[in-house]
Amino acid sequence: MFWDVLYEEMEWRESYLYVIGRVLERGNDEEYAEMIRFYGRDRVLDALRSEINRLPRYIIPRVCAYFGLQRRQLRCRRSPARRTRNKE
Repeated sequence: MFWDVLYEEMEWRESYLYVIGRVLERGNDEEYAEMIRFYGRDRVLDALRSEINRLPRYIIPRVCAYFGLQRRQLRCRRSPARRTRNKE
């Protein structure tokens, strides 16, 4: 899944958005569970709601079903104007 990085040099905690995004896009249920174990469910949900700007369209239904979210709750599915309002 991380063919483009050297595992030994990867800063897993600092690169959480990259890692979470990659696991969401390419991972299976077991890899989702490992991501949650490592980062915590709250951190993954917070990233989905307020930090991850892009996810492929094909993965959004799976992410929503797995985490019990609605599409409009994902940052990547909100319009830029709506993202700004939610930060205030």
